[in-house]
Amino acid sequence: MRPPPLTAIAALLSLSACSPWDKLGGVKLGEPASSVFHVSPEGHTLFVFSSVFDLCELASDPAGPSGDDWWVVSALVEADLSTGELPAEPYARVSSEGKITEHRGQAGTVEVEELTETDGLLEANAPDAWIEGKVDLDFGEAGRVKAPFEADWCDFNLFQGM
Repeated sequence: MRPPPLTAIAALLSLSACSPWDKLGGVKLGEPASSVFHVSPEGHTLFVFSSVFDLCELASDPAGPSGDDWWVVSALVEADLSTGELPAEPYARVSSEGKITEHRGQAGTVEVEELTETDGLLEANAPDAWIEGKVDLDFGEAGRVKAPFEADWCDFNLFQGM
């Protein structure tokens, strides 16, 4: 019997590897269904990642997410948005079996690798704006999220209610 091809073994290993969005507070997260951001008039940027589809639309609904199991992880960047590594304040809210747990992060960074450019200028507040990068958010004993992301601009003010 021939051994399985190397590519088949590599594929199986990649399926069994942990997602960077693995667990927070013992709850399995999985890959985000939505990744969005909004820039405030003061120039602060809020990145929000969630298991909830259409997060930007849901953000304007005062009722919030429905169902027993969902999660939201955010990273607040108070520095001017630019490419490179920026300090971030992490926060998470996880609902598991109807019980909501909040996690305040200890430290974090958002590494902006690429963002929308218009005529050579970085543009973050436009309907078709997007940002690619990586987050590294430390929630202490609850866990750590280190993952790449692609976020779309959200026209709803995500800072509302903060």
